Amino acid sequence: MGDIHIRLFPDECPKTVENFITHAKNGYYDNLIFHRVIKNFMIQTGDPNGDGTGGYYNLSIFNYNMI
Repeated sequence: MGDIHIRLFPDECPKTVENFITHAKNGYYDNLIFHRVIKNFMIQTGDPNGDGTGGYYNLSIFNYNMI
């Protein structure tokens, strides 16, 4: 596990940013894996089962560039 750094766009999607920040501060995403990683496209997390079958607060990050 480690830190992830993302850039948020509150002017373009204020409610999404607000929801993400709230859930992150409340620890919802702590210790969850990224169950879907598509290099140079997107990563996805928020599924408590870790298998992509769903979760109430799924998070998809698009335009993700793996280094």
